[in-house]
Amino acid sequence: MFQIDVELLNALFVSLNDKVKFLILRNHTGLPESNNAKDVDILVPKEVNPRVIYSLIRELADSLNAKIIWVNKLDYLSGFVLTRELGDGQVVYAKLDFFYGLKWRGLEFLNSDEILEQRESVANFYIPNQGHEAVIHIINGVLYGKGVNPKYSEIILHGYKHDNTQFEALLVKSGIGKLYEIIKSNVESLTSECLNIRKPLINLLIKNQLSANLVGGFLRSVKTEILGRRRFGYLLTFSGPDGAGKSSIMEPVISFFKLTGICKQELAHHFLPEGIPPLHRLLRFNKKLSKQDYTQPYSEKPVGLISSTVRLTYYLLAFFYAKNKYLKPQFKHNEVVIFDRYYPDLIADPTRARLSISRKIISPVLSLVAAKPDIAVIFVANPEILIKRKGELTEAKAVQLVKDYKGICENRDFTLLNNNGSLANGLSTCFSILFDGLHSINVKKLV
Repeated sequence: MFQIDVELLNALFVSLNDKVKFLILRNHTGLPESNNAKDVDILVPKEVNPRVIYSLIRELADSLNAKIIWVNKLDYLSGFVLTRELGDGQVVYAKLDFFYGLKWRGLEFLNSDEILEQRESVANFYIPNQGHEAVIHIINGVLYGKGVNPKYSEIILHGYKHDNTQFEALLVKSGIGKLYEIIKSNVESLTSECLNIRKPLINLLIKNQLSANLVGGFLRSVKTEILGRRRFGYLLTFSGPDGAGKSSIMEPVISFFKLTGICKQELAHHFLPEGIPPLHRLLRFNKKLSKQDYTQPYSEKPVGLISSTVRLTYYLLAFFYAKNKYLKPQFKHNEVVIFDRYYPDLIADPTRARLSISRKIISPVLSLVAAKPDIAVIFVANPEILIKRKGELTEAKAVQLVKDYKGICENRDFTLLNNNGSLANGLSTCFSILFDGLHSINVKKLV
């Protein structure tokens, strides 16, 4: 159902060959037909202006009718996820990371000009020579992973043994040749002793590059971490009455975003993130409230104003706490966060949450305190379908729910999905809504 977009990768390599020197840093075996990692890491010269890459990605998306569903703008790289729907339920994608030189906190930790100059051709793209690739895995792992990834042990050992001249030369030309003997003594086993090079490595890099440019690079890195990440992350929410087919569609949606590496969730959050107790657990001191059947929300009698006020206060505090405690840290890592039910459900169907307060009050206060969805999909289906799937509903209630959920899409940034067909049709429509919406958001970031 979900596959690497071979056509897009080939088109990308053709475009790069015409416009900029590049190579695939790692995990290049099998490309473009397959990839043993979530992303394709591409090294370009450090002098390349990110806008050149932005333009290239926009042109690539336009030429193949692909959607840019994720953008990651850091001081040392630009990342993208592009997707296409090919029909018959097939979705193809590519996750691309462009590195402007090899930098860590503003420091160039390896001589990227030398790596690009000595690159080797493979089909329609380039890779580092074996000695250079071994060094890249070691130094990058020590700085970013604080240890060498065992996944690359064989590649490192092979590169060290079969291209030792290039291995040592890259260390020397990067100003860290003094570390060669330490690395040499550990390269056979790649034990934790290799971590001993981290501190001297950083000291050498600072000493060699101490200048106004270093300070500027460091400040750009700090700016990204403190200010740039505030604008990161994507919130996708799915709302609708029971029986609208929302849950069946969400499973493959989460699977897709998790596969691309931009979503860490196994399951969607339900109303609130895990860790925030639902209201009925907090009401155990009140036996009547705690014993209500919350799986059959419409079977209970309406509540009074005081009870509604207590419940609304809980939701306001819970949504505010969730935004700051749970969601902002996820957004900081530029993750896609997905909710199965969110505050649009409380606006459309307050009786489900046992609220007897006017929507005119509920809507503005919830919108004010909760994290705003980037895309809010509202699922509905014909009343007879809701009744068939959810026996609790009467015909009158089903008709009213459909009307109310459709109503909240008017004059709001919510997208209606009429899910009256097959699961395949509903899923395709949902992906189209998500991909189009995310693309619209992201192209504005690439101006």
